[in-house]
Amino acid sequence: MIVQRPAWLAGGFALLLSAAGATGQGTFQNLGFESARVSGYAPGAYIPITAGLPGWAAGVDGSNKSATIYYDTQSLGGALISVNDANTGSGFTPIDGTFSAYLFSQGLGSPIATSISQTALVPGGILSLEVKMRVQGPAPVVMLGGQVINMVPLASFPTYTLYGGDASAFAGQVATLSFTEPPPPQGSLSGLVLDSILFSSQAIPEPGVFGLSALGAFLLGWRVLRGRR
Repeated sequence: MIVQRPAWLAGGFALLLSAAGATGQGTFQNLGFESARVSGYAPGAYIPITAGLPGWAAGVDGSNKSATIYYDTQSLGGALISVNDANTGSGFTPIDGTFSAYLFSQGLGSPIATSISQTALVPGGILSLEVKMRVQGPAPVVMLGGQVINMVPLASFPTYTLYGGDASAFAGQVATLSFTEPPPPQGSLSGLVLDSILFSSQAIPEPGVFGLSALGAFLLGWRVLRGRR
């Protein structure tokens, strides 16, 4: 269960985590999906993955690597991968910046999972992996170097949740990073929005430490507000 916190509290704590732990990203690229080159493509178009998600590979049903993805598309039940911006419509907004990646798995007919992956050098000295996600179905599977990374919620916001997981075992190694959206229950819809992937030198706090830090941030904010009054 994710506890909703005041935006200033969650944002401040998340900023501390990211800013204090930011480090080089090794040879991984386009971790914020801002390298998309979609000029000349209309919303709903089928585009080369090299234009929509440069640096990434796309997979449908766990094996077939796709050379093309969609631009500004949402699914009504079929499996697809898209890079989306504010032109998507239906109230969609990217999590950060101009673009976010959108993975739809299929729960109608034959279940089909979707995934994106990238193989590169994990920066040395990192302790964790952080990512902003909007989960609209089954919990995504995040893997690094062939091992599942247990992603825990660090802070929740109105349109996304910041997750983090221990990635220290892969520091300084060449490894494959992948995000998979499993199929939802039969007849259900599923979608996963990804953005702002970060290798961090900050360790993921234990639940008790997180609670104490949140309490400290709350008390600090309360004192600031009281002083202004």
